[in-house]
Amino acid sequence: MQGRRADGRPPPRGPSPRGGGNLATAMATSKARALAFWKKYGFFITMGIILLAGFLLYNLPRASQRTVSDALSPTIGGSEAGLLLGYYSAILLLLAQFYTVVKRSGYIPLSRKLGGAGLWLNIHIVMSIVALAAGLLHSGFPFRFHGGDLFRHGYAVLTTYVLIIVVGSGVFGRYLYVRLPAMKTVFKWWKQTHWVGTVALLIVGVAHTLVA
Repeated sequence: MQGRRADGRPPPRGPSPRGGGNLATAMATSKARALAFWKKYGFFITMGIILLAGFLLYNLPRASQRTVSDALSPTIGGSEAGLLLGYYSAILLLLAQFYTVVKRSGYIPLSRKLGGAGLWLNIHIVMSIVALAAGLLHSGFPFRFHGGDLFRHGYAVLTTYVLIIVVGSGVFGRYLYVRLPAMKTVFKWWKQTHWVGTVALLIVGVAHTLVA
C-alpha cells in the first residue's frame, strides 16, 4: 500500500506546516510589537538613560571625580591624544554631512546605489554621536570642562556648546522624522533650525581650529 514502509507501519509524520506557520506568525507579531514599542518610546528611554547617567556622574564622590579626571587628563586640549580627538571629531562631523549630499541628490539611481537616504541618515547620526563623544573628551568633559567663558582657549567652550546643541537637535530630529506626517509642520521648522546650527558649528569650529 502506498504511504507505508516495508514493515507495514506508516511513515513518521513531519512537523505540522500549520504549527510552523503559527510559530513564524507569532514571532513576526512579537517583532512588530517590539519595533512599534521602540518607535513610540525609544527616544524617551534613551534620553532617560542619558540623563540618569549624567546625574550619577556629577554626583560621584569627590575622590571618584578626581580619579576619573586624572584618568582622562591625557585626552584634554593641547595634549597629543587631545589634539587627535579634536581632529577625529571634526573629520567625523564633516563626513557625516555626506548624508546631505545623498539626500539632496536629484539623481535617484545614485541615491539608491549609495544605500538610500535612510541608511545615510543612520550613519549621519552615529558619526555625529561619536564625534560628540570625542569632542567632549577633547574639551575636558566631564570634570575639567570650564563652561563659564565662551571664548576660552580660542572659542573652545562656545564650540563645545554648539556641538552639543546641534547633535542633540539631530537626535530630536530623528524622533520627529519617524513620526511624519503627524509631525510634518514641526519637522519643517526643525530642519531649518538644524541647518542653521550646523552652519554655526562649522564657523565656530573653523575659528577654534585656527585660533586655539
